[in-house]
Amino acid sequence: LSSVVVSCSAQSVVCFLRKTHEEIIPSNLFVEIGKMSLLKIALVGGAVYAFIRSRKKARMPSPHVKLVEVPPALRSMMEENPDDLPRLPIPTLEDTLTRYLASVKPHVSTEEYALQEKMAEDFKTGAGVELQQQLIDKDSQVGYPYSFIEQHWDEMYNSLRCPAPVNISPCFGIADEKDFARQAQVPRAARFVHGFARWASKITEGNLESDKGMCSYAYPKHFGSAKIPKKDMDHLVMYSSEARHVIVLCNGHIFSLQLLEEGKLVSVTNIEAKLNEIVQQAQTPFSGVHIQMMTATERNAWASVRDSLEQDAHNLQVLRQIDSGLIVLCLDPKPRDPSDLTERTANMLVPTLNKANRWWDKQMVIVDGAGGMGITFEHSYGDGTNWGRFIREIMEADTPAAEGVVPLPVMEEAQPKTPQALTFAGAEAFKAQVSAADVEYSKAVGDVDLAVVDFKDFGKNEIKKWNCSPDAVAQLSFQAAYFHLNKRMPPVYEAGATRKFLHGRTETIRSCTEASATFVKAFEEGQPKEKLVGLMQAAAKVHGSMAKAAAGGCGIDRHLTALEKNCVKAGLPTPELFTNPAFQESRNWALSTSNGSQPYISLFGFGAVIPEGYGIGYLINGNDISVVITSYKSCSSTSSQKMAEAITTSLRSMKKSVE
Repeated sequence: LSSVVVSCSAQSVVCFLRKTHEEIIPSNLFVEIGKMSLLKIALVGGAVYAFIRSRKKARMPSPHVKLVEVPPALRSMMEENPDDLPRLPIPTLEDTLTRYLASVKPHVSTEEYALQEKMAEDFKTGAGVELQQQLIDKDSQVGYPYSFIEQHWDEMYNSLRCPAPVNISPCFGIADEKDFARQAQVPRAARFVHGFARWASKITEGNLESDKGMCSYAYPKHFGSAKIPKKDMDHLVMYSSEARHVIVLCNGHIFSLQLLEEGKLVSVTNIEAKLNEIVQQAQTPFSGVHIQMMTATERNAWASVRDSLEQDAHNLQVLRQIDSGLIVLCLDPKPRDPSDLTERTANMLVPTLNKANRWWDKQMVIVDGAGGMGITFEHSYGDGTNWGRFIREIMEADTPAAEGVVPLPVMEEAQPKTPQALTFAGAEAFKAQVSAADVEYSKAVGDVDLAVVDFKDFGKNEIKKWNCSPDAVAQLSFQAAYFHLNKRMPPVYEAGATRKFLHGRTETIRSCTEASATFVKAFEEGQPKEKLVGLMQAAAKVHGSMAKAAAGGCGIDRHLTALEKNCVKAGLPTPELFTNPAFQESRNWALSTSNGSQPYISLFGFGAVIPEGYGIGYLINGNDISVVITSYKSCSSTSSQKMAEAITTSLRSMKKSVE
């Protein structure tokens, strides 16, 4: 820059900067530089250079995300801060340790608690001081990671070698159409993918309005993207500009169906016609090797097979076509009993008959032969509130948009094209690996014990009359059920959103508290109703405070995780606090829970996170409550059906206590 200033005019400097840094420097700064004298440009050159360096770093994406021809609007959402949101705060060491000690109290004896207090104090005045400062210093840097936990969180998801089904990918069931005439499989699938293409176009064109002060950086990652298996560490690849088609799986066959062309979109009627063509072509089950089964197996095994596939130019193109698809559409046959909620959930979460009709590296919308619909998500790059928003906008695509919401674009009609069948060359060479993946998958999903509570007695409208939050009451019912079956209080993980911060995702709400334990034990003992009501309201109040703190960035687990990870990376001795059995047990989540209550969601399920635990996805609606429970048949101490019955009993008994 200095050499240009010495020998050229101000306009030459502007031309130089436009050529080298046009995407980084705002247009108004070019105008101001053009007005300056050469002397002034020389004087401010250092500041301009520092600005360019900071902007470059600020725009630096995650090393776990590869962008391929991503439009400027999407880059801005992911790499900048268009809503001027604050960074996720780093809690003080003292505050986090105080909250931690309160969270372990229901699970340890008086003597064990005294030991926890000593270790926490030693950590606070010893190793924790240096680790906390390292955390603060790194968080002050510009660019990725955009919070103190982001890099650790990305590395955690991408380094997991376990299969996506059961372990990572959750599912949402989407409510059936109120008009039965709109429930048929192919028409419903056509409407949804048409709406999804409009949603993607809204984002690509830069028309996505702010999400009520919450970070929107994850939305571009939900379409035209795929999680790519690599040895020991996966990454996401985004093909937003190439995402003009959907990938359709039907009867084990894989097709690509183009929807978008030069800003135009195939009509719902024509999408429906083309999907019917696919169904006809796929009437006979695919007889070749189901490469898609590899997406359901151990990640290094799939990485090895995929690397071999990519050595063939045709296969490389097929994989790119799949990876760049807007979304995967799975057209499944009619279930044995469309009204069976357990069967419907299993088909999304742990399918057996339709296991070859999935591609687990991408978001998948699943529509069965009875029109039952749901979505299975690749969880590494998004969370429930992200998914809920695009479902709501798609389901309401043909109704007037709410105030402040930019409607999905109405697009000119594109001419439909013939669906393209996608097959892999030389797939027979991988028959043994695919067969092994199939066996391992069948073993894993066969171990999942699934039960659904479809509770119709009451919902949030009734619970609000109790002077309690509906979520707190649901959490108390889960803990009471677990205590009834196991005679001890469970460590509880409840997911809480932190999206009001830049790149915020989730924080743990440790829902098992002293107050909840006091209520649960009195509830199990059958204490008088008057006492139970007071204890329930007190526990609900504490839960509300915990949830609010977590949403405000004042949780426990993200902070302690970052400190622990930084300790390992720095090669420092592990503090006694982190190796203590009580510390480890406090996050051995016997109940892993998440409230997915959002419009149009009818079911929410995911796998238990420990062998002897439960996964509990729940929805609290106006007049009903849905709970999907998972555990493992190989564990003799758990039973999803018994847990379902205990939760139902707890909810009914809690209502009696307030009557």
